[in-house]
Amino acid sequence: MSNAPTQLPPEYALEKFKLDHAHRLRVQEEFSFKNFEAVMAFSVASTKTSLIMNGGAAIALLTVEGHLLNLGQWAPEGATQSVALGIVAFAIGVGFVGLVAALTYLSQAYFAYASYEPNNEERWQDQTSKGNRCRAAAIICYLVSLCAFGTGVYFGVSKFI
Repeated sequence: MSNAPTQLPPEYALEKFKLDHAHRLRVQEEFSFKNFEAVMAFSVASTKTSLIMNGGAAIALLTVEGHLLNLGQWAPEGATQSVALGIVAFAIGVGFVGLVAALTYLSQAYFAYASYEPNNEERWQDQTSKGNRCRAAAIICYLVSLCAFGTGVYFGVSKFI
């Protein structure tokens, strides 16, 4: 008995090739879908995090601002203006989070459009390029929202330290 692989008759070899190819395509599609789900889950989580951080901080500073206005002369000099600048920075951060959500949607829409006609190289390149630009803009907007949070924190506490 030999351990050498047996060759399939040609009619079976073609069917085996077709089945193997179909299996590889299913695995590739499943991987692409899981990757898409992971990207979208991260996008949603990071957007919610930044929105909660900036929005919650703006609400907290509005509370501090109200308290400072009630104190009148006991508030540190310039505290009211500093807190107001912090609120503006947090509001800007919330605005950029909205841009992140919109740009994330657009980038995924462009990538989806690119996949409709994978054999049309020019269309695929165009849609993929637009998707990459939207994704890069979304990342930049997210980083700006984090910078706005840091700026808001700075202005919110700078007169109290």
